[in-house]
Amino acid sequence: MRGVEEIPAPVGDPLPLPLQIFASRDHFSKIAGFNGAQINASRGCNGSCTYCNYSTLKRLEYREAKELKMSITAKKNCNIGRSKIRNVNTVCDEISQLWHEQKVRYFSFIDKQLLPDNQNSAIDFLDSLKSGIETRGVKNFRYGLILRGENLTEKIIDKAAETGLVNCFVNIGFGTQDEGLLFKRKIDHEIILKMINHLNNMGVATEAKLIFIHPYSTLNSIKKALLLLKFINHTSLELTSMRVLYKTTLYNNLKREGRLIGNPFGYSYIFEDKQVERFSKIFSKLRDDAFKNFALSSKIKNLFINIAMGQTLFGDKKVKWIELELKILQKNLNRLYIDVFEEALNIVQNSSEEKELEKLIYFAKCKSGNLLSKIQELELLVEHSVNKQQEKSNELLIKNYSFVSTYKNPVVNNF
Repeated sequence: MRGVEEIPAPVGDPLPLPLQIFASRDHFSKIAGFNGAQINASRGCNGSCTYCNYSTLKRLEYREAKELKMSITAKKNCNIGRSKIRNVNTVCDEISQLWHEQKVRYFSFIDKQLLPDNQNSAIDFLDSLKSGIETRGVKNFRYGLILRGENLTEKIIDKAAETGLVNCFVNIGFGTQDEGLLFKRKIDHEIILKMINHLNNMGVATEAKLIFIHPYSTLNSIKKALLLLKFINHTSLELTSMRVLYKTTLYNNLKREGRLIGNPFGYSYIFEDKQVERFSKIFSKLRDDAFKNFALSSKIKNLFINIAMGQTLFGDKKVKWIELELKILQKNLNRLYIDVFEEALNIVQNSSEEKELEKLIYFAKCKSGNLLSKIQELELLVEHSVNKQQEKSNELLIKNYSFVSTYKNPVVNNF
C-alpha cells in the first residue's frame, strides 16, 4: 500500500515502501520499570504455509506480476513473493528516537520473519543493526523477536544475543514432519530442540508455539505432539488450534471437502474423526477455563525478561535465585500441560462420562491456581528488586548531577 486511504500500489511500483514512516504510539508497556515498545521492520514472510494469508498474498503478487509481464530480473528487484524489509538505517532511526525521547529500553520486533533465511545475511543484518544504533548513541539495547525454529543456527543465536536479544518467540510449527509436509511447512525437530536449548543456555527468555490441533489432526498426531513437548523444559509453551483464514489454500481445500463452517467473521471446520472433534472441544475448554489461554506461561516469560533487563541495566545479581525458582516453576507448568492433555486423550478414548472431564478441569484449575500463587510471589520480589535498583540508580544520577553542577558553578554552592 502507498498509504492508508489510497489504492494498493502495483507490485512493480518503484516507490519506496511506506514502512519508512514511524509508527505513532500513545502508550508504552513497562519492562523492568522502563518503557517497552513494539517495532515493525518488515512485512510478509518467505514461507508458503497453506494456512497462512501471507501465502495467499504471495500468490496474488505472482499473478499480478505475470499480468504485467514482468521479467525475472524485475521480479527479483521488486522482491516479488518475498518479505519486504525496511532499510536498516530507518529502523535504527526509529529505535534511536524512542530510546532518546521516550526512554524506551526494550524493543519487541513483531515481524513474522525479520531475519533473512540465509545465515550470513541474517548475521549481516544484525551487525548492521548493532552498529547503527551504537552510532546513534543507543546503549544497552535489548530486544525480542519472532523466529521460525527451522531457520535458526547457533551462529545466528550467538550474534543475536551479542546484539541484545533477551526474548525469542520460536515458532515450532507442528508435532510431526508429516503434518509439516501436509501444510507445506518445513519441520526439523532435532534442529529446533537444539536451538531452543542454545537460546536457554544464552540466557534468552524463550517461548515456543506449537499448532496442536488442525483440520487433519489424528489422535496419533496429538500423542506425538505431546511426546515432543516432553523434551521442552525451560521454555514457555503456547499450544494453539489452527484458524481458517479467508481464501487461503486451507480455506479452499476445506470448502471443497465440505468441512468449512462459519462466515467471514470467523471460520472453523468439521473434523473427520469424532474422537478428535471431542478432544478439540476439551482442549479449548481446558485452555480457556483452566489455563486462561496459557497466561501463566506468559507471566513466567515476562518475569525472565524483567530479570534479564534488570541484570543488564542495573547489574542486579541478587535475582539469580529467583531465576532458578522460575525455571522450576516453568518445568512444573509444562509438565502440568502435558499430563492434563494426556489425561484428556485418555478420557476421549476410554470414557463417555462428562464427570471425568469435570474432574480433570477442576484438577487443572487447582494446580494452575497453586502455580499462579507462586508466580505472583516471584512477581512481587522481582518488582521490589527492580524498584530498589532504580532508586540506587536515581541516587547515583543525582549525586553525579550535583557533582557536575558544583564543578561548573562553584559560586552557586556558596549561596
